[in-house]
Amino acid sequence: MWTRASLKMEAKQHLSRYYWKAYVVTLLLGLLAGGVGNAGIVNVDVTTGMSLELIRLFLIAFAIGSVISLVIGIFLTNILTVGVKRFFLCARLGDVSIDHMLDGFRNGNYGNVLLTMFLMQLKVFLWSLLFIVPGIIKAYEYRMIPYILGENPSIDCDEAFAQSKVMMEGEKWNTFVLELSFLGWYLLGVLLCGIGTTFVVPYQEATITELYDKLRLKVYRRSGSY
Repeated sequence: MWTRASLKMEAKQHLSRYYWKAYVVTLLLGLLAGGVGNAGIVNVDVTTGMSLELIRLFLIAFAIGSVISLVIGIFLTNILTVGVKRFFLCARLGDVSIDHMLDGFRNGNYGNVLLTMFLMQLKVFLWSLLFIVPGIIKAYEYRMIPYILGENPSIDCDEAFAQSKVMMEGEKWNTFVLELSFLGWYLLGVLLCGIGTTFVVPYQEATITELYDKLRLKVYRRSGSY
């Protein structure tokens, strides 16, 4: 059984040994994800007198930017996301190397990680089409997949989904509340010209890593290996 207070305490204890390296990896991922997210946005002042040609060019630019954003997200950002989870998993055990962020590109499991992350996002998207709530529920059901891949990048895709489902049984709401508890820190960060939010991300990542460490015991117990 876990509590928000215990997870945060353990996260702080571990994070005190490697905070600035954690800050670097989360900042790099955030900058990349932010740049990719904005790649498909073109700021154009659409006035009444805008010609159809300009509208057509705007739509083409938006479409091209969106495709580029999607491709980079699938083939690069997703792999780095799993790499960041691996960094936190290794760091809490004493192996504090920023290079872990790049492990997905050199451990021979790039294709498996890419496919699993793509399917995870696709399933959440398809469930979201049924209204927002089912998509949110599925997002939390699959919440531990990046951590599972970070720990075991060669795991079978179906097994990764199955393990995350076991871990999150009865834990979705608690995890949502745990993440919501960081809202105050993020609001404080926004008051500091927005830059302060970047200092909160390592704390949240370390806390969710502690949660993963607790929840994976459910998988071990169910399989009889613990």
